[in-house]
Amino acid sequence: MGLVGASHAQEVGSVVVRAAAPRTTTLSAAFLRSAAQGECDVAWQTFLTTATSRRLSGLDTAMCAVLSHGETSGADRLAGFLYGLGPFAK
Repeated sequence: MGLVGASHAQEVGSVVVRAAAPRTTTLSAAFLRSAAQGECDVAWQTFLTTATSRRLSGLDTAMCAVLSHGETSGADRLAGFLYGLGPFAK
């Protein structure tokens, strides 16, 4: 089950790419475009699958894999993702 509807997610993704891609590196812009299309790397796929499975087993390992990307990139991406979930928190 997704966190938001697919059409809404694509709409939000398009807005984020248009606003942020010109202000970041070529690599970060590519990551943004991929994310807007629902694509992610294996570490993120594992993290998202584990986080939405309603079981905590393995979540720490999956989160550490995401955090291990780059010097601060993994932490920055995770922080942005969690911040973006704010409107959906109950």
